Amino acid sequence: MENNNEIQSLIDYVLNKLKENTEWEERYARYIDYIKKKYEQGIQPTKDIPEWLSLYTSISRRDGKSYDLRFKGQSIGELIYKRDKIILKPRTNLKKYFGIDIPKEEMEWDKAKDFCELFKNLNDKTNKKGLKSPEHLLESMLLKEFAKQTRAEKKVLPNIQPVKLYDSFFQMPTPLKASNKELKYSGPYSGGIDILARVTTKHNGHQLCIIEVKDENENKEPQSIAMKQALVYATFIAKLLRSKSGQLWYDFFMNRFKRPAKKGFVPEELHLNVVTIMPEGNTEELSNLPVYLPEVSPKHTTILHCYSLYFKKDDFEKELLGLLPSFFIDQLRP
Repeated sequence: MENNNEIQSLIDYVLNKLKENTEWEERYARYIDYIKKKYEQGIQPTKDIPEWLSLYTSISRRDGKSYDLRFKGQSIGELIYKRDKIILKPRTNLKKYFGIDIPKEEMEWDKAKDFCELFKNLNDKTNKKGLKSPEHLLESMLLKEFAKQTRAEKKVLPNIQPVKLYDSFFQMPTPLKASNKELKYSGPYSGGIDILARVTTKHNGHQLCIIEVKDENENKEPQSIAMKQALVYATFIAKLLRSKSGQLWYDFFMNRFKRPAKKGFVPEELHLNVVTIMPEGNTEELSNLPVYLPEVSPKHTTILHCYSLYFKKDDFEKELLGLLPSFFIDQLRP
């Protein structure tokens, strides 16, 4: 019961902050209007990205003129569209993290084969200790697995896809900053959701999944803190989907901007899955009971379904991919 009271207090706090600071609603309406227009114009991200690299984008890059190029979750350069050319601008700190000499000068993307090959050679050698952020490595591995399309790609989870922007990996922003040290409304300079995905269920169609990823499970940042972060962000998503731009955001999340012929309204009974993924541990855990948010919209029902997934840190890649199928297929709502 104590956990339930703590969760409800957290959600009430978030809803009050969103009510006190109404600027977010107009701002997010502008974001999604702009993104929808870009899809209607037929924006095309860069193709021919090597499989060992990934493109990421963000709300700040919503004009589609630049993308973040990453290797195992770590930024290694920026792709910039300049008229009819695509320019690669490498990061300046690559030698520090990868121990190899990498060109620093800008180059045309179609002439960057040698640059890409340097990372191909590192692909099977680099582990999380060689990267700036082990957590970004974990996120990258999950995103790549979720994004697989067919059995030919050895996709183990046929019922999940990450929400993307312009076919690139995308961290959904929120106007809230949530961490183990603070929770506050920070406007446009706040925290983002680690992974926002679509889960397809047998009887209830598509549902959104808000995932918080941690590469550690320690007392300074236990599972309870990670779940609180995820709940804060999930509460914002629930409120966003009930806002005046909620239908457009729902269409975007459900990939309908790419398939405009498909129609679907924000469900009156909205189910959001809230998931933490982190190593095994014995830290304080927050209850995994469903959370009801009737106050988000008096006319509708919103339910947050909380789940926790733990993996063995010593062999996290093998262990994590082994746990994922049973977790997402068996534990999420049938």
